[in-house]
This record gives sequence, structure tokens and C-alpha cells, in this order.
Amino acid sequence: MSSSAHSGSLRKAHRVILIVAASAVFGWISWCLMRPQTPEPLFGGTPVNLRLRQFGALGMPSLGANEVARWTNSIHSNAIPYLVKALDERDAPLRKAYQSLWRILPSWISNHFPPPIYAVKMRGAAVFGLSVIGQDARAAIPQLIRLWKEEKDMGVRILVLRCLARIGEQDNRVTSAMIDSQKGCGSIGMARSRTSRRRACAD
Repeated sequence: MSSSAHSGSLRKAHRVILIVAASAVFGWISWCLMRPQTPEPLFGGTPVNLRLRQFGALGMPSLGANEVARWTNSIHSNAIPYLVKALDERDAPLRKAYQSLWRILPSWISNHFPPPIYAVKMRGAAVFGLSVIGQDARAAIPQLIRLWKEEKDMGVRILVLRCLARIGEQDNRVTSAMIDSQKGCGSIGMARSRTSRRRACAD
């Protein structure tokens, strides 16, 4: 190999090394700038977003007194912004596709893949977390009331009302929501009664 060719190879190698080094430095700087400035709050010893995803896949504890007591002090008020954000969780198309695929997979295949996450379960888990925090989560009352009005899943709506009763005692906004819930239940009951009477007449 001639000296000129050898020098050309060295220059090319140096350029590659410089490019790789520059990319590494740029990546490190980007990571430093984008990483959270404070650690993510914990929920039962696990980062709150990861815990919500776990509940979103596997289900969450009940809102019974024993379960709430067991999780007390496992999450604190610094997690409220994360929980409030999760109240708006929705299933994206890709997640819906995975949910549909998971349901038809044989168990010997699905056991090798993580179970799908469901937004409705994550919303319920967020409500559970706010319930565990208790009175310190009163700042989330408007978002909880909004969720109660917009939520289509009856299980989550019941969780929201129980959470509001726990954290919003003597709060006028909660009182109004409770009254509305009673009116709603009455309307549902009357509608069911009318339906039953129509069916009886038809028979």
C-alpha cells in the first residue's frame, strides 16, 4: 500500500471516529437536557407511571377500606399531576390492535408477550391513587368531577364517586355531583321501569 493510500485510510478512520464521538456527545447532551429534573414519584415503591401501566394491564386493587389502608403512605401528593394526567388516558389505535390480537392468541403464544394495557383500567388506577392520597388530593376534584360526567365505564364512574366522597367531604362541588348522580340513578330506574311496563304490555 502506498503512503498516500495509507494516509487516506487514516483520515477516513479519523473522520469516522470523530463522527461517532460527536454523535455520542450530542446524545449525552440531549439526554441531560431532556431527562426529568426531579425523580418520578413512587407509587408503592414503583415509579408512578409504571405502576399505572401495571394496573392498566393486570387490574387494580379495590377501593375497599382494607385495600386503601394497605396502600396508605405508598403514594404522596407529589404524584397528583401524574394521576390527573392519567385520568385522560385513552387507547390509541395501535394499543387497540394489540388488545384485539391478544384476545385471539393461544395461551402458549400470549404467555410469551406482555398483557395489553387498557386505558379504562389506567383511569381507574389513577382514581385509586387519588383516593389513597386522600384529603391532600382535593386539588384534583374538578378533574374527577369532569371524569365522572364524561366517563362511559360505569365501574370507573363508581370509583370516582367513592373517591370524591373520600377526599371532598363538605365540598360544594362534590355535593352537587352527588345530587346529580342520584338524579341520574333515578332517571335510569324510571327508564328501566317504563321499559319493563312496555314489555309486560306487549306480552
